[in-house]
Amino acid sequence: MRFYCLLFSLIFLLQSLVLSSCKKLHDYEGNNQQFELTKFQFEEIISLNIDNDLLDFQGIGNCTSLPFGITINYEAFIPTENPNPHTHLVYNVKPKSIRLELVNIPDCDFSMLEDVKVYLVKNGTFGSINDFILQDPANPSSEHNAVKIGQYLNVPNGIGHTMDLEPNYNAILDQFVYDESFQTFMSLNFDKAFTASTAIIKATIVMEVTLINE
Repeated sequence: MRFYCLLFSLIFLLQSLVLSSCKKLHDYEGNNQQFELTKFQFEEIISLNIDNDLLDFQGIGNCTSLPFGITINYEAFIPTENPNPHTHLVYNVKPKSIRLELVNIPDCDFSMLEDVKVYLVKNGTFGSINDFILQDPANPSSEHNAVKIGQYLNVPNGIGHTMDLEPNYNAILDQFVYDESFQTFMSLNFDKAFTASTAIIKATIVMEVTLINE
């Protein structure tokens, strides 16, 4: 009788271990699922006001080509801030889209430009493009104070009042958004005149970021 009681106890113990093992395997099956990075987007909206007096169009009619095929370059640093308090939780910040909108000149459009280039620039940086230390695409962590985020070359006639630039998908913007404040630098080449006292350009920059969830 004692033998049967001992045998029964042993069988019960083995069954308990098997059931426990099965439960643990089931509980950990979720760990075999593939890890996926979490990505999302945020946007910056800035405004550029271009004073007509600074361009010296010399009385040329509105939306009329400049003589002799000349162009007039206009460059500006625009103070930019990133108010998002959770910036430190993301990395691998990249430009996804850049849209420009000409908001106040109904009788002309972006065909008054030959080309436009947009950069992010560290605070305290001055001068022009040739003065910048540009980010090296092959080594984006090397020292730099500027990175091109987008451009539109050879702007066609009749493009309209909105223009989507070609983003530089190789640009890494982490150090700029981590600083919370930086500069947006715009370089525009005009090949046509405008007669309004000011041209107002609204820029919407959408950035894609990866959440630090490791």
